[in-house]
Amino acid sequence: MLTYENLVQEFSKKPRNVRTAPLSNRLPRWFWVTVENNTIIIESGKTEFVNSVIQGKRILKRELFESMFDLYQRRKNGEQVSQEAVKTTYNQVYWYGIFSDLDL
Repeated sequence: MLTYENLVQEFSKKPRNVRTAPLSNRLPRWFWVTVENNTIIIESGKTEFVNSVIQGKRILKRELFESMFDLYQRRKNGEQVSQEAVKTTYNQVYWYGIFSDLDL
């Protein structure tokens, strides 16, 4: 079973650029994922051409992990979850990108 701690371990070992995972024909945007103090941190992409514009660093909160993973799985199954995701966090696209990067 996937946990937030699994994500922390993965991105502690290998911080990297990750791309968003749009369902439409939009171009994905790249963002940097790393870990600080056992917390997943995202910021603007470091090396790719089309980067997300993120002011400073953002935290992907541990307490949102389960709900965001559930939304991601429902989204992959074709369910419309956009409204619910936006109400949960404005960082939903970054959660989706991380899950997609890990082939979940």
